[in-house]
Amino acid sequence: MTEPEIAVRPATTADAESIARLYEELHDAEWHGRPPFPIAVEAFLDEVRTALAGSGVRVLVAVIGAEVVGTARVELASRPYGPIAEIRRVVVARAWRRRGIATRLMAAAEDTALALGTGNLRLTVVSSNDGARRFYAGLGYEEFAVRYRKRTARRATDGRGARAGSE
Repeated sequence: MTEPEIAVRPATTADAESIARLYEELHDAEWHGRPPFPIAVEAFLDEVRTALAGSGVRVLVAVIGAEVVGTARVELASRPYGPIAEIRRVVVARAWRRRGIATRLMAAAEDTALALGTGNLRLTVVSSNDGARRFYAGLGYEEFAVRYRKRTARRATDGRGARAGSE
């Protein structure tokens, strides 16, 4: 049985809902299926639409036929030492993992960063995601920083009076 053909291309607004569902899957996976706060797919959809409209942001999708099976986002940021490309939201649908799709997405993300004018790349991985950490190390990425977080008893609002992250 032959593997289906995988294509990686720039995302379009028609891909937004599929990408949002992948983000939802990633959010759940980062919390091992028990996220401390639910995020409705509509919030992810807003994030995707904003990213697709942003300058200095490129959203990529991996497709098999007409199905979006993976995504990655490249965001260009200006720093005093030069431009840097943040690779974010790399996710492959659970049913399509371990078939080289993430590797293809990362290669396309790196090519995109070069086209945007930088070979200086950075990404963030949840520290408990050992599989992703091994994957990125295998692609030549090195750990260089540690991020800390703290959850306070009070949560910020989203500007409309609703708690951020609430439905």
